[in-house]
Amino acid sequence: MVADVLQMRADSSTNRLYTLFQGKVENAALQKEVPEFTRLLKSVRPGFWLITDLTALESMDMGCEQTIRVIMDLSRAHGVGTVVRIVPDPRKDIGFNILGRFHYGAEVKIITCETREEAEHAMRS
Repeated sequence: MVADVLQMRADSSTNRLYTLFQGKVENAALQKEVPEFTRLLKSVRPGFWLITDLTALESMDMGCEQTIRVIMDLSRAHGVGTVVRIVPDPRKDIGFNILGRFHYGAEVKIITCETREEAEHAMRS
């Protein structure tokens, strides 16, 4: 895993998969993370929560859009139930909101929060 691009972990006890984008993300590096993401999906059950944290993201190149679509489609195929995005700065959204509407569909709940604390509260509600 390239630590300065994407950190991921799965928690099977809470049925959550966490993704933390950080630094300057380029598509070549992001594509290398897809097999690890696919492996981690096996640790969660359908209805899982996908938490995406963009707090430490500096920038993401436009080429990442296709890889983000792949990750979203893999998540949907595995039965993601709720997506929680932590987006402290709306400029960091970089299309996640629009892509999510098309790739997750209406049955997946999407929650956008400004802070990790707000996200934790939303996941308890």
